[in-house]
Amino acid sequence: MTESNIEALRPMYQAVMGQISSIDEQLDAASGGKSAGRRAIINGIVRDNEETVDSLFNQIMTQAFGDSVPDELKVALYFGLQKKLADNLEDKLNAVVEPLVQKVPEAPAVSDEDVLALQASRSDAYKQAKYVRDLLGMFGADVEGEFPAPKRRGGGGKRGERAISKFSWTLDGERMPAADDSLTAISKKLGFEKAVLLRNLMKEAGINLTTPTDPIEFFLDAEKSPDNTNHNIVGNKRAEDEVDDDEEDDEDE
Repeated sequence: MTESNIEALRPMYQAVMGQISSIDEQLDAASGGKSAGRRAIINGIVRDNEETVDSLFNQIMTQAFGDSVPDELKVALYFGLQKKLADNLEDKLNAVVEPLVQKVPEAPAVSDEDVLALQASRSDAYKQAKYVRDLLGMFGADVEGEFPAPKRRGGGGKRGERAISKFSWTLDGERMPAADDSLTAISKKLGFEKAVLLRNLMKEAGINLTTPTDPIEFFLDAEKSPDNTNHNIVGNKRAEDEVDDDEEDDEDE
């Protein structure tokens, strides 16, 4: 009976997560971010190949991240594969995506009223996804692996570009991959519960993130780091044609 309940809830979860993804694309476009069209194209390609992606993902989870695999090896595989994939494929795949982005016509302007309506719809969909996911967990589904939680999103719509979104980042001398080139990604990698906690530490150290200097240099003391390790965080301003105003807000839904 439990398995049948999970199968009955699966399409509900997929539908509401699809709704959230669609709304996010519309909010991204409304924000005027340079990467909005790019993200929509990538998401569309992923959806078009969803069965193949899911099949390979399930194989990897079973073979490389199953219960019999030691935790340290899982860590090595997860972060090692991320780096190797980025080093070997990122530039080649960006070259495939970029011409597709250039072909997309500029999206029409979205009114503030429409943005508020989209945000309200996303909030409702977010609550539905959380509710369905909780039910799946009650019936024993693998909510962490197969049914990940919907992502929170701060206030979207038309907003000014953050100064720190113009910076490229390195952590302990290693440049962050393009997909994770932000303070938000660094904070998650270090284990902060919210990105704002890292930004607050930087502000306490006298770093102005509103009108930052170039470069930004910050030493994170082990006592204040979630992983109890010293870290060096450096940001360098990108060239104008590389700027991506995608730095996420960290507000709750």
